[in-house]
Amino acid sequence: KAETQDPKKAHFAQTEKPTPAIADPKKKPQDKRAPPASWHPGDPASSVPVPSPSPNRKSEAAVGCTGNCPGSTGSSTLQANVAALLNITKPANMRADQWQHIVNFINQPHNPPISKDNVITFVDMSKPWGDPRFIVYDPKNGMKYQSFHTTMGQDGNPKDGEGPPAKDVIYARPQDIGDTGNKTAKGCYVTGKIEPGPKYGLHVQIYGEESTNKNSAPGRGRPDVFIHGWKEDGKKVIDENNIDPTRPRVSKGCFALDPDVFNSIKDTIQGGSVFCVLP
Repeated sequence: KAETQDPKKAHFAQTEKPTPAIADPKKKPQDKRAPPASWHPGDPASSVPVPSPSPNRKSEAAVGCTGNCPGSTGSSTLQANVAALLNITKPANMRADQWQHIVNFINQPHNPPISKDNVITFVDMSKPWGDPRFIVYDPKNGMKYQSFHTTMGQDGNPKDGEGPPAKDVIYARPQDIGDTGNKTAKGCYVTGKIEPGPKYGLHVQIYGEESTNKNSAPGRGRPDVFIHGWKEDGKKVIDENNIDPTRPRVSKGCFALDPDVFNSIKDTIQGGSVFCVLP
């Protein structure tokens, strides 16, 4: 005769969890981190490796800022910020090679250091003047972004606000890219503080951290290059709501924006964030 099982005991047997094994304190834990879930198979970024933060990362205070400054940020906090930036998805509107360049940059030591993990700014030099190529990403919110129109430099000596430049500078030409004169220096930067300027008002400092832009920083040999709004005689030179794609504006190497746009993002991007300018 078969035994009748107590239904309460049967339920307990099905739901009872095994006693977890006691971890050996001498055994090194296994790294079980997985790639970000949003890197789906077939995405060109799925093959992009995500390196661990460099153990040699510097922990100096970022060159001055306002608001939430990183001056007292310790090494462990900087490491956490960098790890957070590395463990994010490639934006859909960025090529895999551009994203790989940014990942490699983030993983290197910098001075000033990267101390912000809530913003990455990217200028896509492959896009024409008429496209919003100044892109501000939010790594804390699924890499959502805002994009705006911005200038790039021009070889020679462009005059601010004087008529349309030649139509062949709608795209950045090879002779417009470089780390001297009025050109645009490609590569990645770390942002510095907000400070007043003699002509355009407030601007955000940027510090070139690669061989292609090492002179593009305050006091490093070329005229200072900044992110700023552009207004002449009280009128906007760049108006985000009134962009003529056939009339490009060029700068002397700075990244100029609609003044209202600049005022809306300056506090977010200043003081230790990643800023990359790539073709």
